Amino acid sequence: MSFTSQDIDHLSRLAGIRLTAGEKEKFSSQLSSVLEYVKKIQDIDTSGDHVDFHLEKFHDVTEKDQVRPYGDAEKMIEAAPEVRDRLIRVPPVKDAS
Repeated sequence: MSFTSQDIDHLSRLAGIRLTAGEKEKFSSQLSSVLEYVKKIQDIDTSGDHVDFHLEKFHDVTEKDQVRPYGDAEKMIEAAPEVRDRLIRVPPVKDAS
């Protein structure tokens, strides 16, 4: 499968990145290569194979969230570079453009 320049433009917008013409061409080639490899993997006949592990061996290792009060919130708010209505303002993580 090959990707058109419109496909690459759409993917770059979804990812929130800007690509040069050279990067778009390289990215298109790399994506095509990855998808060809995935197709090869999908074509492998695994119907005679059996799974030799059991899901019951696995257990949940995550911890439940716990709310814990912070000791000195006033000191943290005073130290913040920008505060509005007792909320600490931080720069955006992703550019909206």
